[in-house]
Amino acid sequence: MLPLVVIVILWLLNDRGLWLLGMVVGLFWGILLRSRAGYLAVFLTFFGSWLAPLGWLAATGKPVLAASAAIDAVAGIGASSMVPLLLTGVFGGLVGLSGALLGRTLWAVIAVAFPKPAGVEKHSPFSQQSESTLDLGEQS
Repeated sequence: MLPLVVIVILWLLNDRGLWLLGMVVGLFWGILLRSRAGYLAVFLTFFGSWLAPLGWLAATGKPVLAASAAIDAVAGIGASSMVPLLLTGVFGGLVGLSGALLGRTLWAVIAVAFPKPAGVEKHSPFSQQSESTLDLGEQS
């Protein structure tokens, strides 16, 4: 569900020219990540969120593929229209991934800079511990 919400948010941000705020969305998603495998989900979600509006424009009759082929021809890549589209998606994925990495790093720095008092479960942003493992000092 989170990827769909992120795609809609990013579509709206990109549509208004606020594409750089996608990094902030990635930052918050990075704080929510519980595993390193989530970075692939971030990259693919942002990749898709940058290509979805182009797909919508192409479906509504805008000359997206023709413009992409013109970019390819000017760049000397050839007459294919896929390279600019793929680069657009990769750029979007990297924007999200950089935000997620920054968010995860900030979370780790905060966890180290402000440790929890003794007796309270320490939470590392890179570990997955359930609350059932919380030691309340009750031993039998």
